[in-house]
Order: sequence, then structure tokens, then C-alpha cells
Amino acid sequence: MASTRDDNGTAADAALASTAASIDRLQHEVAALRRDLLALSGWPLDDAHEASAAAAGMPPHDGGDDAIDISAASPATSISRRLLAARSAASGGTATQDAADATILARLEALIAYRADMEEQLRAASEIMRRHDVLDALSDCELRYEVRPREIIGGDFIVGERNSDGVLYLLHGDFCGHRLLSAMGVLAARDMFTSVAARAHNLEEVALGLNQRLRRLLPQEMFLAANLCEIAPARGALRVWNAGMPALLLSAPDGTIIRRFASMACPLGVLGGDEFRVVPEVCAFDERATLLSFSDGVTEATDAAERPLGSARVAEIVAAAPGEPYDAVLAGLAGHLGGGDLRDDLSIVQLRLRAPGAAA
Repeated sequence: MASTRDDNGTAADAALASTAASIDRLQHEVAALRRDLLALSGWPLDDAHEASAAAAGMPPHDGGDDAIDISAASPATSISRRLLAARSAASGGTATQDAADATILARLEALIAYRADMEEQLRAASEIMRRHDVLDALSDCELRYEVRPREIIGGDFIVGERNSDGVLYLLHGDFCGHRLLSAMGVLAARDMFTSVAARAHNLEEVALGLNQRLRRLLPQEMFLAANLCEIAPARGALRVWNAGMPALLLSAPDGTIIRRFASMACPLGVLGGDEFRVVPEVCAFDERATLLSFSDGVTEATDAAERPLGSARVAEIVAAAPGEPYDAVLAGLAGHLGGGDLRDDLSIVQLRLRAPGAAA
């Protein structure tokens, strides 16, 4: 049965589309004002003067527009006022100079307020997307999942759909990059997937249809790493196609890993025509099994010594956590990060598979 997007999905599209260009423009405006502020304050933008800027409370120079993080790029206006006041007092500032300083501060304050408004809109769009990561097709499944963007909004997502025969298709995707561009890809890919999967007869049709639409509608530089699963509980049958994701794990109730589904193809949206081939792996399950999929934001998370968690360590955690690998992996990830920040969006999904006659 096909799922229908409601007004919230449309609202997410509109919110993201209306803020994408504004956020990009805002980043460059804040960067330009920051340089103006430093220059007018008498601190040239080189390493020799960073200590002077830091002493006045100014954040370190980023070294270029591309390195700017909008959440930290613009200095607080109170710091800016102290810096300019100190410069004016030291140089016996002129009326012209003071007027220029006031103009910069006014522009900076307006941009900071505008940034706050944009971030609030992004948070609202993020909440809408979070609520729609998993559609009604998965409401009767024993499902647990976590989607944690590196910033306000990101490119990891989970979505499911059933065809007319009741076969469930599950897509766990990770768009390249993060922030707005990848989030726009999520909105497009989710709708493409549900449209294709509702009419599909097998996993191959879903992958082929999704790939064709991604290549036709999205920018050439965008691609989608994905775990695509076809689940037929009535037959106890599972088919998996991993395209650029960490190995998906199927484990038994005692924690034994029954099967690892490693990546067998490049991500969606890269190849077309005869170059694009889908060869799913097939696995029968005759007991209550657990399917665990996770993005590279999990395996590539680093500790204080810059060591990644790694796929092998995740597999060890799963094997040592009979019955509930989801909680164990999240706990292991938190311990590995040690309170540090994420460097990529991350997501993890656990789905219980119960073959006919399997004990609850």
C-alpha cells in the first residue's frame, strides 16, 4: 500500500528550499564582515596578529570562506564592541572612523539575528524530516532507529514501503556530505523510493528505478550510499543489496552474527545504463533474527586519539550483546567518542525479523 505525504512533507520541502540560498549567502556575508571588523580594528589577517585578536576576545581567523562554520563564524557583538572600543581609545578615533565602526556593528548585529532566524527554520524543517524518516509501512515492525545529523540537518535517512503483495522494502540511505544539499537529496530520494517500491515486484526494480530518478533529477556530484532490503516474513526470506554502506549485520538471538552483507556496488546515482547492476544477496532466516544497519558516521567516529570505531569493533559489540545490539552499539559509540563531537551524520536502524512459527 503506497504511503501519501501529508502537509508536513510539503512544509519541509518549502522550508528547506527557501532557506538554502539564504544560508549560503549569509555565510559569505558573515565572513566578509568578520574580515572588515578585524581590518578596521587594526589587526591584519595573518598569524603574527592572531594573539592580539585573541586577547581582545576575537575568535581565530578561519583562513577562507570554505572553512567557515556559520554556528561559530560571527563574533558576539559584545566582543566586537570591546575590540572596536579598545582600538578607538588607543588611536583617538575620528568621527569618520567611529561612524564606519557603527555601520559594521549594525550590519553584524542584523546578520546575527538573521542567522538565528534561519537556524530556527532549519530546526523546524529538521523536526518535520525526523518525524517522516520512517513511514507507515514500518509501523507494524519491531523497529528502533537513530538519525543524528552532524549539524542541524543532514543526509542520513530511513524509509520503508510495502508493495501490493505485502513485501517490505527498507532503504537506509546516506547522502554524500551534510547540511542543506544532502538534506534536499533526502526529501527527493524518499519520495522517489516510496513511489517506486509501492509498484515494484522485486528489489532489483526498486534499485533500478531509484537510480534512474536520482541520476535524472539530482546534481551530478550527488550520490547516495544505501542499504536496500527486501523482507518477506511469510516466506522467511531476506534479500539485501549494499551499495557503499558499512556491512549490514544479521544476528541470532544469542548474538551470533548469521550473515554480513558487505558493500557490493558503488552508491546510487553514480552509474547508469548497462554499468548499473543489482545483484542482491539472499538469506533465509528460520528463527527470530535481528537486522542491524548503520552509516559510516558510526564506523568513522573517532576517539580523542583520532582512531575510528571501525566495522570490526561494531561487529564485536553486536556479537557480545545478545538480543539487543542496538543499545550496545550506541553505548559503544558514546564511549568511543568520549564526549567529543561528530564529524559526520550518523544513523543506525534495528529491525526484528520473525520467520513463520518463530517464538516471540
